[in-house]
Amino acid sequence: GDVSFVGWNNNNAIKMDKNGYIFTKDVYLNTKVKKDGSYSDAEGFKFLLQNTSFDPAYVNGGDNTLAYYNGGDSNKDIKFKVDKSGYYTVTADFSTGKVTFTPAAPDKFYIWGDATSAGWDSAKAIQLDQDQNDKFVFTKKGISLKKEGEYKFFSDNHEYTSYVNDGNGNLVFFDSPSGTDKDKKFTVDKSGIYNLTVNFDDCSLKADFVSDYPKVWSNNKSNTYTMTPTAVENEYKATAYLGQGDHAHDFFIYQGEEAYHEADFKQIAFSSDSEGYSGTVTKDKKTGLGWWISDDNRQTNRLYDITLNTATNKVTVKFAQGKNFWLIGLPFGGYTPFNKPDIYKATADENGVAKWIVTTTATGDFKICGEHTLEDAFWKGEWYYSNATNGIFDWSWSTGNNYSQEFDVKAFIPNGADYKWSLNEKGTFEIVFDTKNLKIKISKTK
Repeated sequence: GDVSFVGWNNNNAIKMDKNGYIFTKDVYLNTKVKKDGSYSDAEGFKFLLQNTSFDPAYVNGGDNTLAYYNGGDSNKDIKFKVDKSGYYTVTADFSTGKVTFTPAAPDKFYIWGDATSAGWDSAKAIQLDQDQNDKFVFTKKGISLKKEGEYKFFSDNHEYTSYVNDGNGNLVFFDSPSGTDKDKKFTVDKSGIYNLTVNFDDCSLKADFVSDYPKVWSNNKSNTYTMTPTAVENEYKATAYLGQGDHAHDFFIYQGEEAYHEADFKQIAFSSDSEGYSGTVTKDKKTGLGWWISDDNRQTNRLYDITLNTATNKVTVKFAQGKNFWLIGLPFGGYTPFNKPDIYKATADENGVAKWIVTTTATGDFKICGEHTLEDAFWKGEWYYSNATNGIFDWSWSTGNNYSQEFDVKAFIPNGADYKWSLNEKGTFEIVFDTKNLKIKISKTK
């Protein structure tokens, strides 16, 4: 019937579960149906004995009793209805001849969608919490929702059993593949953190805005970066510039009038180029506490990925590393233009490996820059250098068959120097850059 998602398509009739004389099924039932762009009262539903014909059937014999109907007098073809839309356990009891509708609520309830950290991956959907005193109420506090996306719900971990927007901001059950005109998602007016309440008594949804995303203030508080949600629930990240000089290498994390911070103003010093920092934070109104990066030219004038997890109260700080990398230097167009031509661009794969196969017509030194470089400068931002410590290149091509070598990579400028690699032969080279482990392997192929 049109109160259910199958409509009046008998081939798709919902098969009930039999236990003796009693048949049951949990199903969402509507009081209204949309026809020609507007809502009207639903006709109702009846029970079929097969899904190939509408007759014979059991219809409403009055007061929700079962009445056998085999066609003929259409005045007797009376449908069953519910007073309000909702999720019900429908019971047809042939020992009593009665049909009952018991309001039901799912045992588990989930939210997903590209407005959430789960994206459209149902396996990553976020479970709501069922109220201890009212099983029909589900809540999720402190969930991040993005304005650029949409979301919906389901009671089973499968995208084809969805609760979507009925067009008025309330939930309606929709058991059909996504992508149809009935699969209307919920939208977000403003990106931020929300408290969600779903009430199956009236199928209502409340999305109460709590606060904006946390923000990072850096570079003597002259730069503000909004921390945006990652693919991890309750995790936010910003890529912030930390400069050099008086308080320019400080940063703070604020959310409204409160701040996340450690017990004291914390200094961060990195003992190795690939090392990150992790600290435990609390949230209160002590807004004067933050972090500062050790002020030397190895660690300032750079971009850092600053991550906050509001569930675990952890802050992590890492040198910002992108996915795209360019060869810059004399064999690859020189140092004068800073246009990073795509012929010398490589994108790291899922393992963090970037690879070039390039043919050079010039010799000389080179280095690698990432997408987080700053200004038109060869020393600010995401740059990768030779691991030399004695002011000379790590290697150059020699006679014989020495055509493949692997070396460590520096992510910071060591002591202000600008060590590079050098090619003293022309030809075709394969350059493999392991961005996670900071290794580079260069092979001459011809």
